Amino acid sequence: MILGSTEERESRASRGSIKSEPGYPRFERQGDRLAKIAWSKKDRREYEHRAPSDLIFRIAEVFLSKILSVGSLFLMDDLLPFKSRSGDEVPHIRHTSPWHGFAPLGLIEATRKDGYAVAVDDLQARAEREWKDLPDALHH
Repeated sequence: MILGSTEERESRASRGSIKSEPGYPRFERQGDRLAKIAWSKKDRREYEHRAPSDLIFRIAEVFLSKILSVGSLFLMDDLLPFKSRSGDEVPHIRHTSPWHGFAPLGLIEATRKDGYAVAVDDLQARAEREWKDLPDALHH
């Protein structure tokens, strides 16, 4: 899920409230999974979170179904328990970070500790478009 040029992505990432090592976080597609590659300050090493694409698109659906409008504030707890399309609860969604990919892309904005706001009208379509535009790291 890449949005805009490399410079635009780096600018958006640098505006985030959490400072990280240069070049992190990075997002890449690995087949049908989104990988968030980040830097652990505590462990002083790179780490990776992966989430299947259907979970990414489900997150966009849940945002849209539970959030009233663009700019409406919400907490991640407002989205829990998080359920898949089949109705199964997705454990540890808060900690597995697949939804974190939405903020650096400008699709949601962090507003305070665990507080967010949807930033675009067409969240679902934008998430799908960004997914299609992301080169597949497994096929380079």
